Amino acid sequence: MAPQSMPVEAFPALYRSADELSTTGQRAHLGANRWLLLLLMAGSFVAAVSPAAELFRTASAVDDGLAAPIQKLLAGTAVAVTALSLWLSAALRGAKHAEAWHDGRALAESVKSITWKYMMKAEPYGPALSAQEADEVFCDDLRKLLEEARTRALPNAGAAGEQISSQMREVRSHDIPSKLALYLDARIKDQRDWYSSRSTSHSASASRWSATAIGANALALICGIASISWVSANAAMGIAATAASCCVAWTQLQRSADLAHAYACTSHEIGLLAPRASRVVSADQLARFVGDCEAAFSREHTMWRARRKIADG
Repeated sequence: MAPQSMPVEAFPALYRSADELSTTGQRAHLGANRWLLLLLMAGSFVAAVSPAAELFRTASAVDDGLAAPIQKLLAGTAVAVTALSLWLSAALRGAKHAEAWHDGRALAESVKSITWKYMMKAEPYGPALSAQEADEVFCDDLRKLLEEARTRALPNAGAAGEQISSQMREVRSHDIPSKLALYLDARIKDQRDWYSSRSTSHSASASRWSATAIGANALALICGIASISWVSANAAMGIAATAASCCVAWTQLQRSADLAHAYACTSHEIGLLAPRASRVVSADQLARFVGDCEAAFSREHTMWRARRKIADG
C-alpha cells in the first residue's frame, strides 16, 4: 500500500529550502511594512498633537517651565519616528524580502509539481524510463529550476538532504490504484482545500480592510465638515485620512482581492478535473490525468512569478 500522505521531509531538499526562503521572506516583508505603516500613523498623530499642545499652553497660561519640556518631547518623538521610518524604508529596499518571498514560493511550487509527476510516472518521467533514467531526468530538471530561479541565497537548512527520497521512489514503484489514491488525497484534495480556505481568508481580509478604509475616510469627511461649520478638527481629519491611506496600502501590499479571485478559480478548476480520476485504469491515463492537474496547479507558479515582476516594476 502507498502512504496516504506525503510529509514535507519526503520532498526534495530543494523544495524545503525554497519553502523556508519564501516563508521567512514573507514574514520579514509583511512585518517590516506593518511597522512602517504604524510609524506613519504615529508620525501623523504627533504632528496633529503638537499644534494642539501649543494652543493649550497659550490658552491656559501653563508655566513655560513645564511647556518647554513637553514641546521638546513632542519634537524629539517626531524626529525619532521620522528617523525610524527612513531607516526602515532603506532597510526594506536593501533587504529585498519581497523578492525572496516570491522567488522562493515560485521555486518551491515548481519543485513540488515535478516531484508529483516523478512519483506518478507522468511525463517527462514516464513508465518507459528505467529507475536510473527517471532519476537522472528529475535531477536535471531540478538543476534547471535552480539555475532559472532568481533567488539570491537559499537557506542552509536541508541543503545536505536528499533530492530524491526513499518515499518518492517507493511511491513511484507502487501500482496504479495505490498511486491514484495517494494523488487524489495528498495532492488534489490537499491543494483544493488549501486554495479554497485561502480564497475565503483573503476575501474576508479584503472586505475588512476596505470597510475600515471607508470608515476612516468617512470620519475624515465628518471632521472636515465640522471644521468648516462648527469647530476646528483639522488634526483629527489628518489622522483619519492617514489611517485610511494605511488601510489601502496594506490591502494593496497583500493583494487580498486578487489572490481571493485567483485561488477561487484554481479551486474550481481542480474540482472540474477531479471526476476524471474514476476513468483512470492504465499508466498512460494516470500520466495524462496528473499532467492535466499539474497544469492547473501551474497557475500558482505563474502567479508568483508575476508578483515578482510587479515587485521589480
